[in-house]
Amino acid sequence: MDLIKKIWPVSFQVRKGNVGSLVWRVILSVVLAAVLSIVFGLLDNLPLIGWIFSLLYSLVDIYLTAGIVFCFLVFFQVGPFKN
Repeated sequence: MDLIKKIWPVSFQVRKGNVGSLVWRVILSVVLAAVLSIVFGLLDNLPLIGWIFSLLYSLVDIYLTAGIVFCFLVFFQVGPFKN
């Protein structure tokens, strides 16, 4: 559990009952995903190395999606995600 908290520190700053902290972290993740989508979309068109940027974007997208899921798990205090 400590490793997960080190990899996704922002997700574990959400507090139960504090909707503002949950909304702020989710909006932050969605905006970051949108900006990175535009940047990686432009870099994806480069010949020979475009596939690297496509792979990087996939990994970043998975990271941000997992962070949003952890935000909700911490907010609703599900299983081991209790603060």
